[in-house]
Amino acid sequence: MNLAARAYLKWLWISKTYPFLWAHKPLCNHFKEDTILIRNIYLCRSCFFTYLGIFTGFSLTVFTSISANIISGILVSILFITLPLSHPAIYKSTPRRLRDILRFNLGLVISFSLLLLICHHKFYLPIISIGISVIFWKFYYKKRSIRKIKFCEKCNEYRANSICSGYQLQANLIREYEDEATAFLYKIGYTPKISQEKE
Repeated sequence: MNLAARAYLKWLWISKTYPFLWAHKPLCNHFKEDTILIRNIYLCRSCFFTYLGIFTGFSLTVFTSISANIISGILVSILFITLPLSHPAIYKSTPRRLRDILRFNLGLVISFSLLLLICHHKFYLPIISIGISVIFWKFYYKKRSIRKIKFCEKCNEYRANSICSGYQLQANLIREYEDEATAFLYKIGYTPKISQEKE
């Protein structure tokens, strides 16, 4: 398959799936508050506020004269507040707006750590803060993933023979992509390698 055909298929995939590509959650009523709907695009609410925190952190340091010492103090304070409150046992029972703040704080940690490292040539604190954050968030993510799976297993739709409501939109759009991609491949006369081997 030539480069132009690959590029078209990639564009076709994005054009069909962009409404849910950044959702990172089922789109059912239970997970509704964990996503943000902008026009017809579903965004993961946690990711949205994390990136907003990164953007805000960079903006604060680029457009103000805030010193490295102040950035370091804020960074340490945020870590001590955010990490304990982000534990799945606590996080799951906190209001959604507080979770938004915690994700925003994570973005600040990322941006402040990188700025201290790159712009102020501070080494130890950024590496330690990023390392601690990665370790904690990997552990937390695993715990939260297990909790989400357990919830889905208890859902009435879990053992149904049809696609659950949380993935109905995704399934429909992927089917549209598959139909149009197949029609395109037939049109250009492309034969997959597995078919070529059988012949």
